[in-house]
Amino acid sequence: LINAGVKQAKKLGYDCFIIHDVDMLPDTNNDYHCNYDNIRHIGALVDKYNHKMHYQGLVGGVLAFTYDQFKSVNGFSNSYAGWGGEDDDMFIRIVRSCHSLSHDIYEEAKFSMIVHDSDSGNVKNPDVYLQLMNAGKNMRIDGLSSVDTFYGLESIQNSSTTVTGLGDSGIQFYSQNSYTNVSVSVYDKRQ
Repeated sequence: LINAGVKQAKKLGYDCFIIHDVDMLPDTNNDYHCNYDNIRHIGALVDKYNHKMHYQGLVGGVLAFTYDQFKSVNGFSNSYAGWGGEDDDMFIRIVRSCHSLSHDIYEEAKFSMIVHDSDSGNVKNPDVYLQLMNAGKNMRIDGLSSVDTFYGLESIQNSSTTVTGLGDSGIQFYSQNSYTNVSVSVYDKRQ
């Protein structure tokens, strides 16, 4: 879904994309922006892990890309179903694409994770380890470049605001010193 949202927002003229989990809340006034020299992992310090990096390949939570960076890693995989693996797959894509990655590790870049039960419709991905083993070799054919195979556009809603939370899409776009929440509704062509 993120690939579909980024693709549509790019058509609206956006170039910086903050991919933000809906259960992550900033503890401070975080600096949401893209860095044209490297991909930014903004959500590195989470209360769930005592505001320490949980592991070195972590890129989950909040991640900032320019469109060119997102395109060069071919976005997120479209193949993950259920919970787990897509963030680790993204780390593999970043490394395989030889991108620099910065983790924002400083006092003003902390997040709290909303405690919630697992979603009944979002069960743990049973194929996650097999998918991760093949992530590097599949990244050029599975992602932003193939999103039209999987998803069709239903509607787009665009609203400017000074957001601290997120809309349903979990995608925030930064443009001209204001945040814009673009909600993209898509349907799954495979069903």
